[in-house]
Amino acid sequence: MSRSWNRMQVVFMALAVMSLTTVANAAAPAKPKGLGDPGALTSLKVEPNLADKGITMRGRDARQQLYVTGVYSSGQLRDFTHKVKYSVAPAGGSESRRDRAGDAFN
Repeated sequence: MSRSWNRMQVVFMALAVMSLTTVANAAAPAKPKGLGDPGALTSLKVEPNLADKGITMRGRDARQQLYVTGVYSSGQLRDFTHKVKYSVAPAGGSESRRDRAGDAFN
């Protein structure tokens, strides 16, 4: 009786382990697919750029927050606001400020 009882315990334990493994695999979250390869960068959009006339600021205390978006061949959009280098024309007309979050120009 002791041997058959031991065999039943082994079979029961094996079934329990298999059941727990199945439940654990079913409960595991699916790995997200992600966006995939964006392809080649095709353009940069600087916003706000009303009527495609560029950005004009007048006055010593004028400020404008800018957003730069990269457009890829796959149609994906990525934020380039902090990756691009800003410049001002004419030189000396204003100054670019990178030391304050949210201010591109001062």
